[in-house]
Amino acid sequence: MISKSGRYWSIGITVTYIPLAGHLNNEPHSGWHAKLNYRDGIANNDPATGQIAIQGTLYTRYPVHSTKIRSGLSIALDTLIADAKRLGIEFRAATPGTEPWLFYQGDGEDADYPPPDGWRETLAAEAVRVGFRSYTIAPDAVSTGTSAQEDDAQARREKNTTCEGILVRPGQIWENLDTRLNNRHVVVESVADGEAQVRDHYSTARSTLSVSRMHTHPTGLRLVPPGELKYGARATVPDERAESR
Repeated sequence: MISKSGRYWSIGITVTYIPLAGHLNNEPHSGWHAKLNYRDGIANNDPATGQIAIQGTLYTRYPVHSTKIRSGLSIALDTLIADAKRLGIEFRAATPGTEPWLFYQGDGEDADYPPPDGWRETLAAEAVRVGFRSYTIAPDAVSTGTSAQEDDAQARREKNTTCEGILVRPGQIWENLDTRLNNRHVVVESVADGEAQVRDHYSTARSTLSVSRMHTHPTGLRLVPPGELKYGARATVPDERAESR
């Protein structure tokens, strides 16, 4: 490993389902890919001292198919976790006090990587097994005697809540974690039906964001805590940041 400390960290694992991964005994079979992005603990390059930030990706080269006794997803996850441990890659939660994440590629919304039926339940079960967390599964609707208006208000609230349990509200500032966007920050102006209308923090440009994208992963967003930004710039530089997914 290149890191001076020999230690790296990752916020979790991203999986992808492959409907047609190959053929066994002339029969088509599906499979799963698993990958993780890792980085060292260096926040910024310092050539004078030789401290250079390093990051990388570890992933299954081929999709993993199921056996008679184990699912391909379980095998892929266990293999990646074991190799990460062997290479000195630790799993850390993006938010203190929580577990690392088990993601699906594109959060299940990328048309190029359609998830299988029941994927949320599948990932939730695997997350429990390996000590991670995953997407929230909405419980079956149960009549509680509340009014139709209260039920409707609850439904709207759930649509506007991220998978990390954050209710998106006007006035919040979110940081886009896509490194190609150069630390872009946006301000929520309004939110309804799972979509947030946002304004660029440094200009008047406006756009729409899906609430499902607003959680900590490399192409997602992070809620900026009060006081972190001062006069349009970051007040402090955190020593850790969610790496790409």
